[in-house]
Amino acid sequence: MRTAATPIALGGVTRWLAPWRGVLGYAAFTFAVFLVALVYSLPHDLIARRAIDEATAAAPVQIELADVSFAFPNGYQLSDVRIAPREDPGLAVEIPSITLRTPLLGVLLGRFDVATFEGEAYDGRFSGSATTRSGRVTSQISVDDVDLAAAARRFLPPPGQIGGRASFDLEIAGDGRTTRSSEGKLSLQVKDLSIEKLNVRGIVVPDLRFPEVRADGGIQGVRLQVTELDASGEEVSLGARGDVLIREPPQQSVLNLQLRVEVAPNARPGLKVAMNLLPKRPPGQPATWTLAGTLASPTIR
Repeated sequence: MRTAATPIALGGVTRWLAPWRGVLGYAAFTFAVFLVALVYSLPHDLIARRAIDEATAAAPVQIELADVSFAFPNGYQLSDVRIAPREDPGLAVEIPSITLRTPLLGVLLGRFDVATFEGEAYDGRFSGSATTRSGRVTSQISVDDVDLAAAARRFLPPPGQIGGRASFDLEIAGDGRTTRSSEGKLSLQVKDLSIEKLNVRGIVVPDLRFPEVRADGGIQGVRLQVTELDASGEEVSLGARGDVLIREPPQQSVLNLQLRVEVAPNARPGLKVAMNLLPKRPPGQPATWTLAGTLASPTIR
């Protein structure tokens, strides 16, 4: 009996809805048009700037931008973005364009608890995500094939130059206000690294080239633990392990790294002379030193 009754019941519902099909279709279409018009009519520039101001109100960085445009259907495109430490605005990262996206409901309500982003900077690309839950921010960012010469130009005193292409992955979580609450991990790869005309505390570092550099580390509050840093070249091989205590501004970060330096027998005379300037090691002791001081004023002992 139930098998025979089902088609009859469904047929009755279908006949009942028949006169309303056109009305329901037009209603759905009108509602969709209304949503699209609402999204496009919102003051997106004000919404985006307010979200940025709230997100960085207590953060150690400040963000400036030239323009905001709506990126259909659920995002914003920010143009000429400048991100700088509050303690030292001159150390700014400049990004031509970033596209931020968040769930459409978040756009309508002005809430940005979850967001993804992507863009281009220094001839490379980056992408990532950020999530806010109970006052804690979790972020992930991947950067691919950045031109180090362009990225480091503003940070190196002339005539020093750094070249190569860098990629890195960073995962970090914290309260978004201070580095003390942060924890995460970092992985870095550099291809064809070159260091030229670099002056460290009045000493000119011999020009160096490394086909590949790899580094991995963990972040615990203000402590960056370098678990691996290896750079192997034809003339010089470098390695480092240890800690960096992060300070604000970053140039005052404190170094405590065990440094390994090996110079090949066929290295240029200048490199061998530079090696002799390092503190002498007792006979039979490995060629390792302690890199201390700060990023702005490092010392080797």
